[in-house]
Amino acid sequence: MLSRAGVSAAMGARMDRLPLTSYQRGIFLVIATAWFFDLTPAGAGLISSMSFIGMFLGASTAGLLALYVHHPNCASTPQRA
Repeated sequence: MLSRAGVSAAMGARMDRLPLTSYQRGIFLVIATAWFFDLTPAGAGLISSMSFIGMFLGASTAGLLALYVHHPNCASTPQRA
């Protein structure tokens, strides 16, 4: 039976062998870009906030467009003449 330290070491070694996912690569790209442009923590936070606002607006717009195009007679969409 492995000790606690042995289990931690085995888990760490396993994590090191796993390949990076596309999500992790994206996070790495954001961090590398922030480091390259030497952003302050406030600047990095502003960029992150603007990214989330952009995602929200894009998802909202796409959802409304899909509702309007695929359900033209829905009560929440304007009626076509």
